[in-house]
Amino acid sequence: MGALLGKLFIVSTPIGNLRDITYRAIEVLNNVQLIAAEDTRHSKKLLCHYNISTPMISYFEHNRFKRIPKIIERLNQGGDIALITDAGTPGISDPAYKLIRESIINNISITAITGSSGGGKAPTSKNHHSVRSKDVFSYNVNQHRHLAEIYQSFPSLTDNLSFVPLSGPYTRGIYVTAHIQSKENIDLDELNELLKNKYSNIPFVRIQSQNKLSNVVGSNYCDISISVKDNQNFVVETCIDNLIKGASGNAVECMNLMFSEDQSLGLKEMLPLYL
Repeated sequence: MGALLGKLFIVSTPIGNLRDITYRAIEVLNNVQLIAAEDTRHSKKLLCHYNISTPMISYFEHNRFKRIPKIIERLNQGGDIALITDAGTPGISDPAYKLIRESIINNISITAITGSSGGGKAPTSKNHHSVRSKDVFSYNVNQHRHLAEIYQSFPSLTDNLSFVPLSGPYTRGIYVTAHIQSKENIDLDELNELLKNKYSNIPFVRIQSQNKLSNVVGSNYCDISISVKDNQNFVVETCIDNLIKGASGNAVECMNLMFSEDQSLGLKEMLPLYL
């Protein structure tokens, strides 16, 4: 019988408050033989907070070529290794997926340790579900942290966008309403045709006559609908499940493309609906 291979654990770490971590994640970080961290100086704060003394090495974009062979060798020798990033789940915007890919090639077992999900970086009375489930309120009007990403993608909106995030009485999902003024006259049929052509080859985007959040919760779909006030003013509404389409579903799509699989593999089935 061949030697038992080690396991690679993909461990989610807190995005803001150090207490936003699961018991299982702490257990894994304590029990593995080595932790590969995106920035050891940053991750040291987390390990010290929980008295975790596991040895740690750095693994990031610029040292991945020399680190990956050594990590794979350690795994092949039977050592368990945890992979962490500065915040969140490794593999989305960091080089973790390259190590994961090599681990798959080398038949190494990979286990994902999930993190916590919440309405904000830190728990407050404002984002506690017992409060949010009974009310609708705006927050961070024109100051939301995602504004920078919007302006990066659409620089022309810098002086023309009013961004008003609303918290609603539902456990998950994001619903967006955008009021748009066109420079040219346009009718509803033409707009819908433009949208259908735009997204005809993009999986998980559906053009609807009317949007309902319950139609996307538990799925990887993004629904879009348009209504027209007159020939130059119209409203675009769109909704997603932020924990699937906005997070894990997007990660699976990226993995499918990375391994030359069908982009929709494993994502077509609708999960049970709940709000």
